[in-house]
Amino acid sequence: VLCKIALSAVSEDGALKNLKTLSSWDFDQTKAETQKAWQSELGNITVEGDPETKTKFYTALYHTKLAPVLFSDVDGSFRKGNGEVGRDTAQNRYTIFSLWDTFRAQHPLLTITDPERVNDFVQTLLGFYQETGYLPVWELHGNETNTMTGYHAIPVILDAYAKGFRGFNAELAFQAMKASAMQNQRDTDLYRKYGYVPSDLGVESVTKTLEYAYDDWCIAQVALLLEKKKEYRYFMERSESWKQVFDKKTKFMRGKTAEANWVVPFDPLRST
Repeated sequence: VLCKIALSAVSEDGALKNLKTLSSWDFDQTKAETQKAWQSELGNITVEGDPETKTKFYTALYHTKLAPVLFSDVDGSFRKGNGEVGRDTAQNRYTIFSLWDTFRAQHPLLTITDPERVNDFVQTLLGFYQETGYLPVWELHGNETNTMTGYHAIPVILDAYAKGFRGFNAELAFQAMKASAMQNQRDTDLYRKYGYVPSDLGVESVTKTLEYAYDDWCIAQVALLLEKKKEYRYFMERSESWKQVFDKKTKFMRGKTAEANWVVPFDPLRST
């Protein structure tokens, strides 16, 4: 039994158009073409070592290329963050930005292994902002899942801009960063009010404080690159919020109440 499958987030007609781009019914030919394509992708980096180590390396490299994935139909149509249908034939729309998982290592790596996709990644993030009012936290098929902490589209955009990628509007990107940092969701209002997220007022208070502080540092770096001195000073000051939850006595980050008291009892091996 042979079958072809094509997907579309827009319509059945879109899926049928996508289906027509698939290769022939020859299974062996399709398999060979797929293997050749993956060999080309994985061949971007050459490493030496024993077979076990090389297998681990190339398996990990393969995993870095599983997402984000192309979200645009063959005619450029895609589903926007607000549920409407958009169409863009000049650039590709992508989806599955699990940013808390990927901003540290995968996205910086993709600027090296897949530079031709980076501008479209950033354009996708900015498109989501224009459609919803915020940069995505954890985007899935045009939807915001709000999974994990931080607003980590920001370091992805900073990394791209700092490395010379210019296929997007930097001013729009900075506007999007500020909008995400100044909204009142996910305890960001508490973060701004107290200089940290109090553990008795918000959940995941320590990690939110640390993640937001890092993202604010990233906003400051973009402000510096764009010569926005006032915003640079403001977000650099906010980026030091991590100090509020660092306990010099135990040398650990700890939950702190709105009254600035450490949460007790404290056990570094347990979450409270």
